[in-house]
Amino acid sequence: MHVGAQVRDWKFFELRELAKIYEERGLSPDLAAIVALQLSSRGEEETIRAHIRDDIGIDEDEPPRPLRAAWVSFVSFSLGSVGPIVAAGLTPPGWFAFTTVTVVTLVLLFLFGSLSAQMGGSPVLKSAVRLTVGGLVSLMGTFGVGRVFSLVFGMQGEGGAAGGE
Repeated sequence: MHVGAQVRDWKFFELRELAKIYEERGLSPDLAAIVALQLSSRGEEETIRAHIRDDIGIDEDEPPRPLRAAWVSFVSFSLGSVGPIVAAGLTPPGWFAFTTVTVVTLVLLFLFGSLSAQMGGSPVLKSAVRLTVGGLVSLMGTFGVGRVFSLVFGMQGEGGAAGGE
């Protein structure tokens, strides 16, 4: 396919996608197409702004809120830690506790990944699996570093997983 044809196809697809957004907001199909065409005829930069604002939901005129983002991260992290902490407190020390905490953590990561994907309009299974696999890799890395640290410095836990039980 010729590059010019690809660009035309892309522009048509983007124009149709923008019109669909306006239809979902209550405009008739004809009016939605006119609005999308008007916004797209103002140049490439304005077309991109319209998509960012109406398709993704980012308003570039609204300033970022780093304190709000930090607070949301703090609350999310704190709430997410409750499950593994409770699991650790309810199981006897050793490999069983390690396994229980790991399983509880992975299940919660999958559930939170599903929930955040639903809230954000992303593919649920793909997002949940991605978050769970990322969490598993982080868990394995953290365990590995802790294990190496305990072996190098001769530290033994009180019957914990890294204690060599």
